[in-house]
Amino acid sequence: MNATGTRKRARSAEEQAALKRRIVETARQLFAERGLENVSMRKLAAELGYSPGTLYLYFPSQTDLFSEIWREDFDNLEAAFKDIASKGCQTPLDCLAAVLKGYARYWFERPDHFRVSFLIRQARSDCPECLSRTPSIMRMRSMLEELVKNAIENGDVRRDDPHLITDSLFQAVYGVVAMNTAWAPGVQACPDKTVEMVIDGLLKGLRP
Repeated sequence: MNATGTRKRARSAEEQAALKRRIVETARQLFAERGLENVSMRKLAAELGYSPGTLYLYFPSQTDLFSEIWREDFDNLEAAFKDIASKGCQTPLDCLAAVLKGYARYWFERPDHFRVSFLIRQARSDCPECLSRTPSIMRMRSMLEELVKNAIENGDVRRDDPHLITDSLFQAVYGVVAMNTAWAPGVQACPDKTVEMVIDGLLKGLRP
């Protein structure tokens, strides 16, 4: 009940979803600006104008909030992967290159999102598998590895361990993205061209 003794109207499902969305967006912004360690649930609640108890109804712990932010970004990234793959490519190698470039472009367009995911990965160093086993991440990895296998079968990539090739390609692109968003943003004037050169160079080096 409120101060007048009347019972507050329960939030509708749409209102609950909107508030949850607002909590996630505000938390991501504050985490990007201040770092995870400087934004408690109490400070986040104050920023939103709600009591801490209201936030805990949606996210029982800060770890649950981290997980939701992480899941949301990688679900959206998976959707971008599927969109690129659905447009069709002349060869499996072209599809592989397009998906890798799309991965980098997704984060270049959302640098705050990448910085926060980078911080969350560090904060969950006690349980890295808790993040790596996110369903969308596992599906994207399978998609990449399947593209690598198709490129091998098509004669575009030398016969080698598809798992190792997938890891090598991903780690190289991840490094360029991290350098330009989390480690030294703004150092390179044209990160898109950099990642394109890296991907093209790697794929040329994998030719039979």
